[in-house]
Amino acid sequence: MVLTCIMSRTNIATGEVIQTNPPVHFSSNTEDNLHRTDKKDLYGRMVDKIQESLATFQQNCSNWQFTCIVRLEIRTTKYNPLAARGFIPVPEYLRSKRAITNPQNKNGVDCFKWCITRHFHPVKKIRND
Repeated sequence: MVLTCIMSRTNIATGEVIQTNPPVHFSSNTEDNLHRTDKKDLYGRMVDKIQESLATFQQNCSNWQFTCIVRLEIRTTKYNPLAARGFIPVPEYLRSKRAITNPQNKNGVDCFKWCITRHFHPVKKIRND
């Protein structure tokens, strides 16, 4: 979520009102919106982060006050997590170097577990499949 807003402050000596130009941007953290995510909680965390950034700006930059919102953007993108899909054979030119462990298992989803196991418990002789 990105909030674009105008901040203003008054020059005490002249009474002139000065506005931020260009507008100030405050962003929330990137959040994963999965199937079972509580949307209200997600939105609340994003708003809290923007309010915290706005308060920090007002505290650190003397006399600035929130004037108006210029734009509020909620950006989304499709989330495609990596997933195990089964055994993929290593090309011959890499297999011949004997530097890659590529275990083949029954269900194809335990590859990472077997690579870590092989790393911590190496074998003396590697089978050439």
